[in-house]
Order: sequence, then structure tokens, then C-alpha cells
Amino acid sequence: MKKLFIGIVGLCVVAVLGFAGYRGYTILTQMRLLRTAHESLEKGNLQGALLSLRNVLELNPHNLEACRLMGDVDELMHSEQVIEWRQRVVELEPESVTNRLVLARTAIAWGDMTMAQKALDGVSAEGKKTFQFHQTEGLVALGNRQLDQAEAQFLEASKLEPNNPELRFNLALIRLQGSNAQKSAAGRSSLQDLTANPAVRCDALRQLAVDALAHSNAVQALSYSRQVLAETNAWFNDRLLYLELLRITQDAGKVTFLARLQSESASNSTTAYKLGKWMLANSNPETTLAWVKTLPASTRTNLPVPLLETDCRLLLQDWSGLLSSLAGQYWGRMECVRLVSCVRAYKGLGQETSAKTTWIQALQATGNQSSELQQLMDAAIRWNWPVEQEDILWAVVIHYPDNREALTTLSRRLYGAGRTRALLELYSQALEGHKQDLELMNNVAMTALLLEAWEKKPHELAREVYNRCPTNAFYISTYAYSQLLQKHPADALKAMKQIKPEQLENPSLAAYYGIILVGAGERDQARHYLDLAANATLLPEERKLVDWASGH
Repeated sequence: MKKLFIGIVGLCVVAVLGFAGYRGYTILTQMRLLRTAHESLEKGNLQGALLSLRNVLELNPHNLEACRLMGDVDELMHSEQVIEWRQRVVELEPESVTNRLVLARTAIAWGDMTMAQKALDGVSAEGKKTFQFHQTEGLVALGNRQLDQAEAQFLEASKLEPNNPELRFNLALIRLQGSNAQKSAAGRSSLQDLTANPAVRCDALRQLAVDALAHSNAVQALSYSRQVLAETNAWFNDRLLYLELLRITQDAGKVTFLARLQSESASNSTTAYKLGKWMLANSNPETTLAWVKTLPASTRTNLPVPLLETDCRLLLQDWSGLLSSLAGQYWGRMECVRLVSCVRAYKGLGQETSAKTTWIQALQATGNQSSELQQLMDAAIRWNWPVEQEDILWAVVIHYPDNREALTTLSRRLYGAGRTRALLELYSQALEGHKQDLELMNNVAMTALLLEAWEKKPHELAREVYNRCPTNAFYISTYAYSQLLQKHPADALKAMKQIKPEQLENPSLAAYYGIILVGAGERDQARHYLDLAANATLLPEERKLVDWASGH
């Protein structure tokens, strides 16, 4: 017995040591991969960084640094998914004021003021007393065009840091954007004064350039833009604005400056993508694609440049070239975008079998994440793919039961196509997530009655809905039809007569009233309502019932 006990203890020790060793291995692996991700980011290799971070998150989906870096990568790629990663960081470290402010600032940059406000609402009471909070709250108000509220927040921030030049800049910006001409002039004057302050000089010059362009003074805007480029902290976007102003003013320096930017961007996939998008908007896909082909392989195959090449080939309808360029690539969280582009190419080549197979892969690649599903929906709408749109709506209804918009949209499509069986499936699926929803219960009851799907217990559902809400005209009509099917025509008619006469003029309700009147032997009285039903949009089973009641 003692030997057995020692043996068991020994096995336990080995197991514990084994687990500890495995845990230590995974931690070290995560550290190594994070280090590789940092190195890839420093070199501008976004695809390499994505691959490393994806491997980290496979080992540990809750790795805070990996989630934060994924947000940084998506920000560099100008992907709206950056908001989701900033949200994930907040979820992992909800007490951090900095995390919430970063999420809010990111949401502001994408114009999502609702998300920005939600992030700020979760800041602690102490966090709401900080300069950074009032500053960000003011930016949200500014984004919502609530200028008075924005000014109030910036003034609160100024009490905490009265000499902060960024606040003076924000207040000047508010006045510049107002409708009062005198205040706008004062804001413009204040921005000009701030150009002397190194901390906000670039910001002030940028806004003055944008303001001048808004007032159709492109020459003045060009002058301000040129001054921005002279600063050491100018951004690549400043170069793009200058290039755009050269184009607008038809300045002869545009060609030389464009060539300079093309050379500078050749080794950086992010700036190459930005410049390529400008070229695509201002020249043609042939010219842009020709330039993309001159880029080094390390830039051309590194996201987001493949997105640019894909856009060019889509515009050129170069389906074979598109498939060739996308072959062998992996786009990480944007893999569904690569695959749906392949679907478009296969459809363009008339290869429907390959298109269907790849579409299934694209759906799987979304991982049923909302942002990825939205990307597929955008593509399906852009290319007018109704079947694929329906696939996405089903995925949303199943995985996001609170998304009523998807449920309503899919319901309308199925109803319009007369697909009663699919409607029953849809309502039944939705009811799984909302078991007390009377409207869904009624819809399941009605479609099940029409299809004689007794396994759904439609009579019981119809009665329950009616008992819980006996004043809803549509719920009454379902209950009444249920009574008619159970050979209780008098009860069915009694129920329908609870509906107001003006409501019975509704063609859909009129259809059921006419059917029930005929079932109760009141054929003459039914004629008016059946005539109304002739113009109603009905499901095939409903139309057959109306035809039967009409004697057709």
C-alpha cells in the first residue's frame, strides 16, 4: 500500500511538473512571438506582425499585449476592425482609464461617436476629473456637431491645464466651424497665432489648409500645406494633401512630387497603399496597377498593398490576373476579403462551382465575427449577390440573435419570395434566443399553421399569444385561424369581430377575415374582404386559402 501511495504521488508530481513545463513553454513562445511582432512592425512588415500575433492569440486569446498590438496593426492598415481590438483591450483591462480613452479616440477617428461615448461612460469617477477625459469628451461633442457642449468640455480641461496649447487649438477649431462669421474669423485668427507654437504648429497649419480649401482658396491652402511639409513632424497624410492641392491647382510640380512619393513609399506597405489609393482615385486602375507591379515583393505582398492590387484588378475585370495574384496568400483576419475577391473572379470567369466552394470558405473564414460578416455583406451588396446576402443574414440571425435588423431584412426577403418553409425556420431560430417574444411566437404559429407543421405546436402558441395580448389584431387573426382549423368556426368568427372595422380593411387581415367568414358560412359578407385580399401580398399558402374562399 505504501509503495502504491508513493507511486501515485510520483505520478502526480510528474503531471504537475509536466503541466508547469507546458505552461512555461507557452509563455516563452508567446514572448518570442510578441518580440517577432514588434520587430515586424518596426520594419513595416504588417503581414509578418499579423501572423505572429495570430499565433500568440491561438495560444492565449486573452493576451493583452497581443490584442493591443492587433489594434495597432489594424490602425496602420486603416481597418475598422481596430475598434474591435481596442474594445477587447478594454474588456481585458476594464479599470484602465487609458484603455478607454484610446478606444474613444479610435472610435472618433472612425466617426463612431456612439462607441466613443460608450467608452467614456465607463471611465471611473476619478478618471472623469482628468484633463485627457474632458479633452476626449469635447472631441466626441465636436464630432456630433454639439459645438457648445464641446466648448464647455474644453473649458473644463483648460482649468486643469490652463497653458495647454492643444486646448487653445481645439477652442479655435470650434469657433472656426461655427456658423457665426465673426467667431469663425476669430477662430481662424487664433489658429494663425498658434502656428508660432511648435507643439501645435502642424495641427494649426493643417486646419488652416483645410479651411482655405473649403473656401475655394486652393492657392492659400497650398501655401499652408507647404509649410506643414517643412516641419519635422509632418505625416505622410500631409504629403498626400499637398499632392492633392498640386493637382487641384494644376501645379507643374505635381509630376515630380508624385514620383518622389512613389520612391519614398516603395519600401513601406502602409504608405504605398495610401499613395496607391490616391492614384486610383485620380488616374486609372491601369496606371496604379503598373506602379504596384514595380514595388519590391516584400512591399507588394505585405498588407494592405494586396488590397490595392485587388481593387485595381476588380476595376479592370482582370479575373485571371486577380486569381493569380491572390493565390497562395493569407490575409489573417482579412482572409474573408481575399476569398470573396476570389469568388468575384470565379463568377467573372463563369466558374460557378469554384465560386460556390470558395464562398463557403469565405463564410467560414469570418469566424462569424460581426465585422468580417459585414465585410462580406458589403461585397455581396456591391456585386448584387442576393443568394450570398441571404447566407450572411442567416449567419447573423443565428450568431447574433439580438440583431433585429438582420432578422427583419431576412424576413422581408423570404416573405417577398413566398418561401414559407424558410420563414418558419427563421422565426423558430429567432424564437430560440427570445422565448418570450410575442411577435416571434405569433409568426411561428402562423407559418406552422399554414404548413401544417404540428410539431411546432402552433395551436398552443396561438392561444398563448392571444391570451397574453388579446388586443393585437394580427395576434387575434392567428388565433382565429387556429380555431377555424380546429373546426371551431363560431369561435374563430367571434375572435375576428374583436378587431376594429377600420383595421379589417388592411388587406392582410381582410384575407383572414374573408376566409373565416366563408368557413363560418357567411360567404356574402366575405366577398368585400376577399376582394381586398386580392391586392394583398400573401404567402403562397395564404393565396390558396383566399382562392378557395373566393370559389376559384
